[in-house]
Amino acid sequence: MRRGKFNPERWLRAQELASEGYAVTRAAQVLGIHHATAIYIARRMGFRWIEGRRGKRSKPQPAETVGRVERMMRLASR
Repeated sequence: MRRGKFNPERWLRAQELASEGYAVTRAAQVLGIHHATAIYIARRMGFRWIEGRRGKRSKPQPAETVGRVERMMRLASR
């Protein structure tokens, strides 16, 4: 049996898992394929995976350098 991107049954199963809301890493584990292969299949079939853990992270906020400097100046003036 051919594995990964050469097995059309896995392509259909991957599409089903994506429609059920599986993340790409979890779906790759269920299918027994590499996650890059799961991304390849999704691109070829035209569907998208939901975002995994990385997609839920917020972007880092810039440091408040102005507020810090003001606080340091107030502490130094005491």
